[in-house]
Amino acid sequence: MANKSELQISPKDIFLIAVPGIVAMGLFMYSFMNYLGKPFFDDLILFSFLIGVTPFAAGKYVEFSRMRKMESEFPNFLADVSSGVDSGMSIPQAIYVTKDREYGLLNQQIEKMAMQISWGIPFENVFKRFTERTKSPYIEKLTYLIIEANKAGGDIREILQAASRNARELKNIERETDTMIKPYILICYITYFVFLVVILILYKTFIQPLSGGAGAGFIKSGLSTEEFTTLFFRMLMLQGLFIGLAAGKMAEKRIIAGLKHAIILIASGYLLFNAVAEWGLI
Repeated sequence: MANKSELQISPKDIFLIAVPGIVAMGLFMYSFMNYLGKPFFDDLILFSFLIGVTPFAAGKYVEFSRMRKMESEFPNFLADVSSGVDSGMSIPQAIYVTKDREYGLLNQQIEKMAMQISWGIPFENVFKRFTERTKSPYIEKLTYLIIEANKAGGDIREILQAASRNARELKNIERETDTMIKPYILICYITYFVFLVVILILYKTFIQPLSGGAGAGFIKSGLSTEEFTTLFFRMLMLQGLFIGLAAGKMAEKRIIAGLKHAIILIASGYLLFNAVAEWGLI
């Protein structure tokens, strides 16, 4: 089954894309018409990009963090529902009882489930609405299995126990995977900053000295110092973007999650490169 939560775009997402996107596009058009070929053109284009993606990236970061916290409590919720069914309760009754227990951010969703059950809504529909609100593929898979297994018949207690065990095992595997992936994320950052250092060394020891004196003719025969600066700057910004997206894909299986890494790398690269090449601070 395809994960609907991965395909749906919420009104908040539309707002976070549309409003900053309009502002960013306006700044881009203004820069293109008034500063094309001028020193600050690349800076303005970069600012347009950051204005366009930063609100959306921040919103997704908050959403993913919230989702992971709910996922970490979901195995405990399933275990408590399974215990309630073992004691003789029906599934709706077992879910209703759990509303008074502590599950962190999941409590709000469980209270909504309990309210819907008290209204007489079938638990299959309650579970479906629950997965739509959490937007978690992990929760969606497990609740889908419970609903389909219950429809097919059989011992619901064994189904819930198996789902609870699987939920814990999946979270343990995910934690182990995260631990294994973290060094590779660190390598992505190291790779970027090594690239940045190499560019700065080339700029300070090769481009700047040759821009005057005996090397001036050599530089002028190819690219000027300003053109080298622009080339290095663009290479650095593109490197930060693609390394950041790759890091997000590795860490959270979502390219969108890489926007936060890309923004961090691009901002760091911008400040360090300009501190050397433009501002003369280093």
